[in-house]
Amino acid sequence: MDVLIEQNAQGAPKFEWSSLGAMLKSEGVDKDAMQIKNHFYDLVKKLKAWEYLIGKTSVGVDCMTGSVIVPDDVWEDFLQVS
Repeated sequence: MDVLIEQNAQGAPKFEWSSLGAMLKSEGVDKDAMQIKNHFYDLVKKLKAWEYLIGKTSVGVDCMTGSVIVPDDVWEDFLQVS
């Protein structure tokens, strides 16, 4: 993520997924550019969903289990939006 943020800060018109793949390979992570790109966009979707849900006043987190507590009507609204 830091590499992508750095590329963005330097004004790169698009991310260099292949260079990120080469860097990860040197760290022992064998993923190609498409796998990295797909993983990134999956994380973006999850973050947007979390931001939507946590923005609702009735949403919370159970401090004992760490699970998200969401009323049924909020889930229904979320499914309509996404």
